[in-house]
Amino acid sequence: MHTIRLFEETESEYKALASLLSEDQEGQTLIADAIRHCDAIHNPGSHQRLVAEIDGQIVAYGTYGQSIWYPATGVFDILIDVDPEFRGQGIGSDLYKLLLADLEGHSPKTLKARARESESDAIRFLENRGFTLKMQEPLFALDLLTFDDSHYESIANEMNSLGISFLSLAELCHSDPDWLRKWWDLEWEILQDMPSDEPPVRRSLEKFENDIQHPAIIPEAFFFAVDGNQLVGISGLTRQDERTVQADLTWVIPSHQRKNIELALKLRTIDYAHQNGATYILDDAFEGDPGYKLNLELGFQHLPPWLVFEKVKK
Repeated sequence: MHTIRLFEETESEYKALASLLSEDQEGQTLIADAIRHCDAIHNPGSHQRLVAEIDGQIVAYGTYGQSIWYPATGVFDILIDVDPEFRGQGIGSDLYKLLLADLEGHSPKTLKARARESESDAIRFLENRGFTLKMQEPLFALDLLTFDDSHYESIANEMNSLGISFLSLAELCHSDPDWLRKWWDLEWEILQDMPSDEPPVRRSLEKFENDIQHPAIIPEAFFFAVDGNQLVGISGLTRQDERTVQADLTWVIPSHQRKNIELALKLRTIDYAHQNGATYILDDAFEGDPGYKLNLELGFQHLPPWLVFEKVKK
């Protein structure tokens, strides 16, 4: 018999959630820190987390929340994860019902959820509750053991001719006292350029500063393209596990696009990953985004994509 209660923000509870999502010890530590950070940066009342227990053991959790970049009124992401050993006992259904009941106080209009293409049980769970497939989020992986960068030796000369230099986050923090505001400005320009169903909302500088304290960010592997005193592009890596890193957004502001700056940024992240013992880089990019074509050019291989589902409340 399971019981469901509010998640408690304690070290043991974060570790318990992380153990549901990863069997790797290092991966669990990173996931626990990432969940803790997520809870810290969300606005109070904009998210909630529940856990299900059997005999004192956390076997599932459910959560809802709003995007910190596109916090559209009434739009919430919802996620439920049950330990495979305890599926088929109605735990996910009970979590879903309680999350919906709690959400009613926020007047939800649209619920969004994701499942991997290979997760047939999760897809069926969502479809049975009125969710419909809206889009796919392509997922890529680059095998660093087979990657050949000899085709890109001319890129450095191209960047020099454009007057573009590159700094890691660690270098930027050390060399520019105004680095935080410049990164904040860069994020806002990028958000306005990215296609989205919802208008972006600019966060305060304080909230932005809190967000970039994410424990998975690798300061030496977050690179900025610099033109004079202006940051014009970004690409970075976050820690995933012992052998894998996750690519973060690669984007260049409109005035500097189509000049191979995105490629130069991406190559720097690949070189960092290779030099520091990673085997794979994971990445996601939508078709039509600059990163999608770039991933194909660089030899990233398709993995089963994420499927994005949506349910519009009537």
